[in-house]
Amino acid sequence: MDFKKYWSVFPTQFVETDFAKQVQYTIKGEPIGKSYIDDIAASIVENLAISPEDRVLDLCCGNGMFTIELAEKCKHIVGVDFSDSLVNVGKKHNIRDNVQYIESDAVEYIREFAASGQTYDKILVNGAFQYFNKQQGRALIEGMAQALEPGGRILLCGVPDARRKSGLYDTPSKMLRHYWRMLVGRERIGVWWTEKSIRSISEQSKLNCVFKDSRGQTSSPYRFDAILTGKALANRTSS
Repeated sequence: MDFKKYWSVFPTQFVETDFAKQVQYTIKGEPIGKSYIDDIAASIVENLAISPEDRVLDLCCGNGMFTIELAEKCKHIVGVDFSDSLVNVGKKHNIRDNVQYIESDAVEYIREFAASGQTYDKILVNGAFQYFNKQQGRALIEGMAQALEPGGRILLCGVPDARRKSGLYDTPSKMLRHYWRMLVGRERIGVWWTEKSIRSISEQSKLNCVFKDSRGQTSSPYRFDAILTGKALANRTSS
């Protein structure tokens, strides 16, 4: 499935301020409320250990619905997304002095940024790691590892767990439709990952990896969070 095309076109069917629907943060078709957004943002802040002096990168930021929430907790945050329509909404509605939005492919951006020798203290990929295939996912983690400040953290938030597909496809007919959509390239959820595969890529990039069940996610029964840090921080991250 062409996710760049999908995420450039799909959000345009909603009004500019209908942020949750634009990025499919809905429950039974209805957009999640402010309390739900606050819960997800609090979980991200906790897992990334965001502090007031941090420079944060929000990869696949969408329309900035969470970028603007995190901006209150850090020194500066950059939101990157390949969807022109979503980035334009962010620039217009979810902006403040310490927020910057960039329209770019995430893998291309992180490669170029890492090559420049610059770093971020914290890096977030929220609810979007599934849109990277295995090769792209590896490249993204490798790039983030190179662009991470020593002592920093990376959070892959809300990753679909291949072991728990039944949490979403809870009937035989739903599972069959899922496999058919995968076969014809129309599965909108993207790639189902395993903790093992992410741990393997992380270790090769000299990152420690800790997993948690997603908290505050609309689809948490079949998703997990991965917190990646430098090997030197392994003991602190696990505590």
